Amino acid sequence: MLCQYIKNLLSNKGNFHPAKECTVLTGQYEACSDCSRLVLQKGKINRIEVAFDKNGEHPLIKELDDFVKATRKKADQENRLADLLQVLLEFVNEPLGMLEKDLKYLRNDVWELKAGTLRILFGEAICHSDRTALPNGRQLVFPSRVRQSALSSTCGRATNAFKKRGDNTPRERIDQAIGILREDRSK
Repeated sequence: MLCQYIKNLLSNKGNFHPAKECTVLTGQYEACSDCSRLVLQKGKINRIEVAFDKNGEHPLIKELDDFVKATRKKADQENRLADLLQVLLEFVNEPLGMLEKDLKYLRNDVWELKAGTLRILFGEAICHSDRTALPNGRQLVFPSRVRQSALSSTCGRATNAFKKRGDNTPRERIDQAIGILREDRSK
C-alpha cells in the first residue's frame, strides 16, 4: 500500500533519492483479489483503489510521481509525501472527522482529497471483494457535513492527481476523472 511505502521512504531519509532510484509508487502494493486494481490505501473504515483507464493503465501513478519529483529539494519532497500520507490515512481510518477543506464533493460522484497543493480526484465504486471481506459488507463513509454518497459504493477509485493553482478545481480535471471512472466501470 502507498502509505506503508511512504512511511518507509520518510523513515529511511539517508537512502531516499526519488529522482534517481525510485518512483512514488514502485513499492509493493496489494492488488484487489476480486478486480486486480492496485489498493492505494485501506483502513478500518474506507478503502481507495487506483482506477484503470481505457488502456488498462493507472494514470494516477504517473501523476503522483511527477508531482513529487517536480520539487527539487528533498525536504519539500518529504513534506509532500507526508501531507499525502496524513490525508489518506485520515480518509481511510477516520473519515467522519475530516473537514470540507480536506475532502470536497465536486460533481457526478467525483470527490477531491486535498493534501497541501496536491489534489487527488476519486469516484465512488463497488468492489465485490469488499462485500465479502466484512460480515455486513463495507460501505464508503463520508463526513456527515459533506454531501453523502448517492451510490451504495464500497470503495473509492482514485483517477487522477494534480497540483492546484487556483481556488476552483479545473473543469478539465473533473471531466478527466469522470471519463476515467466511466472507462474503469466498463472493465
